[in-house]
Amino acid sequence: MTTVSKPARVSQQNLYYHEIEEFIEELRNELCFGFVWILIENNDEEDRIHVDVPDIEKLLICDDYLRNNSNFIPRRALLYVPGDDVRKISKIKEFNVDCLVLDCEDGVAVNKKAKAREEISAFLSNGFGNGKSEIAVRLNSIESGMFEEDLRSIVCNKYPTTIVLPKLNSPDEAEFFTESLKKHVSRDNLNAPINLIFISESCQSILSLPRICESLVGLSKSSGIFELAAIIFGSDDFCASLGATRTKTSLEILYARQRLVLVAKAYGLQAIDMVDIDDGNLSSTVRHVNIMFKFNAVEDVQCFQASNEDLIGLKTSSEVAASFGYTGKQIIHPSQIEIVQQAFLPSKDKLLWALQLLEEFAKFQSEGKGVFVFRNQMIDMPTVRQAKNIVNGMKKIEKTGNKTKQ
Repeated sequence: MTTVSKPARVSQQNLYYHEIEEFIEELRNELCFGFVWILIENNDEEDRIHVDVPDIEKLLICDDYLRNNSNFIPRRALLYVPGDDVRKISKIKEFNVDCLVLDCEDGVAVNKKAKAREEISAFLSNGFGNGKSEIAVRLNSIESGMFEEDLRSIVCNKYPTTIVLPKLNSPDEAEFFTESLKKHVSRDNLNAPINLIFISESCQSILSLPRICESLVGLSKSSGIFELAAIIFGSDDFCASLGATRTKTSLEILYARQRLVLVAKAYGLQAIDMVDIDDGNLSSTVRHVNIMFKFNAVEDVQCFQASNEDLIGLKTSSEVAASFGYTGKQIIHPSQIEIVQQAFLPSKDKLLWALQLLEEFAKFQSEGKGVFVFRNQMIDMPTVRQAKNIVNGMKKIEKTGNKTKQ
């Protein structure tokens, strides 16, 4: 149950989470605001949702709560680690990355799949990790014929926190995933639902994204064993599906790239951008794969030297993705972590702008004023929401303790 305290004009009542959205809508109408604010206070017994007028240091926008709960996990960079290589897995403790993905799919040869399942299962059972990163597992796709064996071998021993499901193409496959997961996961044995991140990497999938998300949201609620968290854009398989050739400008994937982030945000999900591969740094990307994690000594670390052009290209690509609304990016080498995670943080100037704008907003709101001028710019509610998103996102990242230096 959730205790909800309404303003003085509205009586206090208890609500289940699924009733909060209707309650918020009632408040919007009654208070004559374009939005209302909520404060999430956590304790050992329950989550209490207090609805009130803005208090700049305490509040979250209601829509942010409904779509991004207090268990928010930053995923600015997702680093793939081949699941069959024990030596590479042993190195992950050294990496200050938001999300580590133990891979059973593209990063593992077909004749090494069984070994990958064995090593990942052992890793999860032993509770390894670096204490800073989310540990996810990328399974093989449903259409591959190896998906259910992945579930049997990996999930049966120790439930992963997060599952990455590639090549999800339709609501039917979403239902198949759910039914398969229910065979191996007991709702009673879960401390929290498993986070699901799926990869959209075909024409069919990109066009079906709203229906896939709608299906997964419903299946998540009815099953109670997983929660849809994010969508990843798989650009290279998408290009193969489309018959397009990857170019440095990425214009051939612009529509799909923007459609994915649009649908993700419409459903309150994180959007994870493509791996950075273009004509300008394709050769260095091959080097990344060939020497990935081969760090036995300082000399081995120094053997990988990305060119300035590579790093500038990665930085630019990440910043473009962030400007589109993406919340993170896939990476394939540890050297990419800091550049990518930095790109998905607001700059100090942007953060200061947001904090000062919200302070001014609170002042004008208390005076009963709506639109106001800040730094010679007319400010309305969409701009206020942008500022609040910046502040909230930064607070959530700081809360995880996995903050990239600014």
